Amino acid sequence: MSEDKNYCLEQLELWIEASLDSEATPEEIYNSIRSSIASKITHHNIYLNDSRELLSLLSGKISNVSTKPKKVSKPTKKV
Repeated sequence: MSEDKNYCLEQLELWIEASLDSEATPEEIYNSIRSSIASKITHHNIYLNDSRELLSLLSGKISNVSTKPKKVSKPTKKV
């Protein structure tokens, strides 16, 4: 394992221990973890879709280009 991976996993372990020692309920810890992962997926999907669209444009598969900027909404945290 690389040093970065070791460091990140060690920090995750410490964070979990600190969360369990805090006033947070198991459900709150669970929801926080799920929310973080869902937010990361949403963030990456936005870039994935934009990259696919750009590749299609560069490949000549899309000829009608919209000049209107996309509106991106921030994911909401579920608690």
